[in-house]
Amino acid sequence: MEIEASMVYVRNAFLMKDCVPSRLTEAIAIDEMRHMNWLGDLIVKKGGVLVMEHKELDFGSEDLKGYLQKQYDLENDAVKRY
Repeated sequence: MEIEASMVYVRNAFLMKDCVPSRLTEAIAIDEMRHMNWLGDLIVKKGGVLVMEHKELDFGSEDLKGYLQKQYDLENDAVKRY
């Protein structure tokens, strides 16, 4: 889940015009990478093995509204899982 979110946020940040939502998306991408690192570290410390597989990525529709809706959905899904 974290790798999917990281990849979606990074891609969307690059495709958005340079505006407040694009800068926020870039910051969220960095946070998602940080989460991925923390979770990976915890998994390894507990004796687990990291799996870096992910489902086929859905980036949302090809406009700002679609990108933001996808990111909103990713965050809501994460809250439900945690």
